Amino acid sequence: MGIISILVSFLISLPNSVAALEVASRVVESFDWCAWDSVWSKAAGQVSIVGEHSPDLPDGKSMCIEVHFSSRGFEWFSVKPSKPIWIPGEAKSVTVRYKVNSTGYTIALEFLDGWGRAEVNGRRLSWVLPVKTVGQWQTETFAVPNDWRRPIAIAGLNIHNWDRQSEAFTLTVLIDQIEVKTDLSATDLQTGLPKSWRPAPNERDGRKLQPPPVSLLRTELTSSAANHVFAGEKPTIVFRLWDWLSQPRHGKIDLKVFDFAGKEVFSEQRTVNPSGYIEEAFALPLKRFGWYQAKATLTISDGTERSEQLAFAFIPPPRELTEIEKLVSPYGLNVHGGRERLAIETFRKVGIVWFRDYAFGFETMKQAKGDGRFDGWPWYHQLLWRYQKAGAKLLACLQGAIKRPKIQDGKLSSDIGPDLDWRHEIATIIAAFPQITHWELDNEYDFPQENRNAEEQINWANYRVFHKAFAEIVDAIGGGTLVAVEQGQAGIFPDRIKPCVESGDFERIKVVNVHHYCGADAPELNIVNFNPAEGVSREVRLFFDLLREAKQTSISDKKQRQLWLTEFGWDTLAGHVVSPFEQAVYLQRGWLLALAAGVDKAFWFYDFDSPEPKQFFDGCGLLTADGQPKLALCALAALTNMLPTPRYIGDCNAGAGTQGFVFETDGKLVAVLWSVERDVGPVVNFESGQLYDFLANPLDNRTQRLSRAPIFAVGISRDDRWFKQTAYSLDTPQLTVAAAGDNFPIRVQILNNRNREINATVRVVAPKSWLVDRLEANVKVPVNSQANVAFNVTVAQGEPEGFREVLVVAEENGQRLKEMRAKVLITKPVTLKVFPIEGEPGQTKVKVQVANNSLRTLKGVLRFLLPKSWQVIPNSVNIEELKPSEIREIAVNLTWSPEWQLGESAQVIFGTLERAIASEFMVPPIFQVHRAPKVELDGKLNEWGEKWAVPFWLLRSTFGEPNVRLFLAWSSEGLYIATEVRNSIVKVSDPRSFWTGDCIELFVDTRNDKRPRSFEPGDHQFWFVPLVDEGRVYVGQWKRGNEIPQTLYDLPEIKSAARKTNDGYIVEVLLPTKYLHGFKPQVGAKLGLNINLTIHSERGAREVYWHRQKDLGVLRSPHLWGTVELFD
Repeated sequence: MGIISILVSFLISLPNSVAALEVASRVVESFDWCAWDSVWSKAAGQVSIVGEHSPDLPDGKSMCIEVHFSSRGFEWFSVKPSKPIWIPGEAKSVTVRYKVNSTGYTIALEFLDGWGRAEVNGRRLSWVLPVKTVGQWQTETFAVPNDWRRPIAIAGLNIHNWDRQSEAFTLTVLIDQIEVKTDLSATDLQTGLPKSWRPAPNERDGRKLQPPPVSLLRTELTSSAANHVFAGEKPTIVFRLWDWLSQPRHGKIDLKVFDFAGKEVFSEQRTVNPSGYIEEAFALPLKRFGWYQAKATLTISDGTERSEQLAFAFIPPPRELTEIEKLVSPYGLNVHGGRERLAIETFRKVGIVWFRDYAFGFETMKQAKGDGRFDGWPWYHQLLWRYQKAGAKLLACLQGAIKRPKIQDGKLSSDIGPDLDWRHEIATIIAAFPQITHWELDNEYDFPQENRNAEEQINWANYRVFHKAFAEIVDAIGGGTLVAVEQGQAGIFPDRIKPCVESGDFERIKVVNVHHYCGADAPELNIVNFNPAEGVSREVRLFFDLLREAKQTSISDKKQRQLWLTEFGWDTLAGHVVSPFEQAVYLQRGWLLALAAGVDKAFWFYDFDSPEPKQFFDGCGLLTADGQPKLALCALAALTNMLPTPRYIGDCNAGAGTQGFVFETDGKLVAVLWSVERDVGPVVNFESGQLYDFLANPLDNRTQRLSRAPIFAVGISRDDRWFKQTAYSLDTPQLTVAAAGDNFPIRVQILNNRNREINATVRVVAPKSWLVDRLEANVKVPVNSQANVAFNVTVAQGEPEGFREVLVVAEENGQRLKEMRAKVLITKPVTLKVFPIEGEPGQTKVKVQVANNSLRTLKGVLRFLLPKSWQVIPNSVNIEELKPSEIREIAVNLTWSPEWQLGESAQVIFGTLERAIASEFMVPPIFQVHRAPKVELDGKLNEWGEKWAVPFWLLRSTFGEPNVRLFLAWSSEGLYIATEVRNSIVKVSDPRSFWTGDCIELFVDTRNDKRPRSFEPGDHQFWFVPLVDEGRVYVGQWKRGNEIPQTLYDLPEIKSAARKTNDGYIVEVLLPTKYLHGFKPQVGAKLGLNINLTIHSERGAREVYWHRQKDLGVLRSPHLWGTVELFD
């Protein structure tokens, strides 16, 4: 029996209970434990719980609101409860106790009515608290107007200075116990709604308004700390109950607390009499820091049961830092100060010092400027007051400041760099905020493909000039005291950083700025950026190697320039998903790895999860969408506590599959070690130091088994092996990409940071059949000196593709001290990129790029194997002296047709006369689609022969092999699509948000109109999601322009099948003619068409497509799609 049924049965069984419920007086808020949250305020202020209480109450506390009015005009400060306080029945009055330290300010209690409205007919639903006596408590009662639609809710408190706008003053308002009186005689006892309640009429979307969440019995589990984060203070969990039933009852509260591993660590049971308002506070005697979940169950004698749960964090207290220590702190977080929620104070408790704030966007600041005081939204002065009050440091991000150069016909058609108006705006902004010391020019300006394409045409000259002008302005206004930060690159691009530095354009830029996302990879293993901008190739480089090269490049002009990683993070909800535990340990390991690579500051992305997670980044928060802490927050607090001011010493490890680093902080050496991939790693004996787990809890035993969670050894000695290992490091990249037969160096740097000479032997162990110029080297390194030992390694001829390792061993006194592993990725020596064939059949030019991936100069012949009806001139091209990393572009004249025989393909081959080294297909923009066979949509593909297959050589993949069989057909009923997808985890979260998982997208132009244009009637974007558990395909149509009135979800009357296979899925679907505007199912008809499959595997996502990869061109310009012709 459900809770509502139990409650109804109970009330029916007591005939006098309805009469007893006619009028009820209840406390709805005590402010003994929980303060309301500040939101959307122009005035600066803060909210807290203080020990003072109204004298007419025997004990308790009150909420203190301090509002700092600045004399800069009209300002307000608003607070609200975590949820509106709904009052069942016909609310009659509200009583509030309060004390104010001045008159002349408006203090208004805000309400919502039964339709969720905050104002009706232009009038706010509010009550202004009369201030009769300054500095004394008063109790006032508000009679709720009869014309307010019930039920009502207390929504918050708003304080403003309308009558004293020109005065600077700190207003203090104390609010104590709020009581209400309500008439329940005409109340629905199942819902708590007045029986007269009806949904609002004339809803614009045609849906009925949902009833407000009012209840005769409401419970809540909360805590006494903001965001439920307890830093060094014992946690107090509060169970709250609002009971509007007057019938005496008894019950019990059963509270249990579990740690992140699910182990119960606390339980307590209390007896209660659930009548009126009850707060039961549980002081938890926890001894270990970490993430916890409290679960409370209320059981009442009539059988009613309610359960609540709450996540909270118990973390070590933050370290007290000097101003200099704050300036060099490496701990930062991305936020948006213009949102309703901003948890600066909570994150300061976690140890975060720096906040990168998107609220300072260039256009936003221009709009906020007004008369020059910047008093518009997002109200920068109160925002800066909060940062200052919290002792935080700010990086203001001027997102959108760089303007793209104009390029026509491949040539620059406008001046590059900023104009005078731009320079004036930037100067005005920076001069208006002298308290902001660090300014970032933009955020991911290089992400949109159109920006990159324009900049690449002029070697990023416009980009460099904008930065040079920006830095000159910052330097001039600050007199050398302000810091100009490069805009946040959408990746790590050392080749782009190099000309910026060497040209002198970055002379006054003091920080180079990069972003990187590891997807679901561990940071030590990541080789691809999962924040790929459109059209950017996924270069295979270790995250660590990229960061280290970026650092070296940023200071190649000998300037003391810093490198900041201003976006990185892992997602627990959408896109490339990791577990909460993985997010927590990867956070620590990612931060440590970045510091070891030379990064000066790293900024986690993001503060809060999205309330509706749909795509990658939406679950990267340290707090959940409703403000509860995640395990990653606790891991970060432990990291900042144990390494408050880390100085990198060197790397260490405990053997294969392990990683570690040594830092110095607070005058102590701290070693941190973990197992990279295994939760059951090697058993390690720590020689010295106090050991702590990844949540900052002390470990008693010096012998510990490593896992993916780091172990911290604080205060190790300089004779400890972990410190001794730091003398040795790989000076060459940790990952080398090479081809069979290639030769590459391995350099070992030995830095003597000890107090005696190092006498060592360095050995190299290469894979079988590989060659090394020498197997070992003996070296002596005096104190405070360094030496380098180099080895040349040759990959065996015929070595297959894949990962290998070269082991480097450092020995002292005949004992193995450290192992270092240089990873080698064996790849194809050459890759080809064949640009799509454009235009109508006949003669055209086709470009082919030949890229040398090997480490040696190559030569060969480019040849073409084509259908008999095709011809290319010349039919072979000699490629001479193709240098390592060189990409050479070749253009050939092609004559082609849309007809070819089964088994034919258009292939480009590079190699010698004896063997092919690389090959790629030449993909035409047209192919034939045949009339459908007799199809039974059963997910078996038995009817589909090669006649209906999209030729395999037409399908391209963005990452690895396509692993797709795709069939298309037509009939009078519509278009058939069938596919078998392999190497897929069949990722489906929300089919409405199709871009977050596996899906097929079909772009169709029924007119095959090749005029340059945007979407029009006849253009379509459909998506298909395999719902294998339901055995069907979810089909929708996205609105892009004026082609349809609105996006259509889960189209009805779709015939389909979807089936899970061993390593993927099969789908078959008929897209009905009625959804294809202007479709003419007849032989000879032509359709514009683009098809794109998004496929998620264990190693990440890939896109398989014809004719074009899904980019802005596909989304905006139907004329760029390919063409299919309907055949029998």
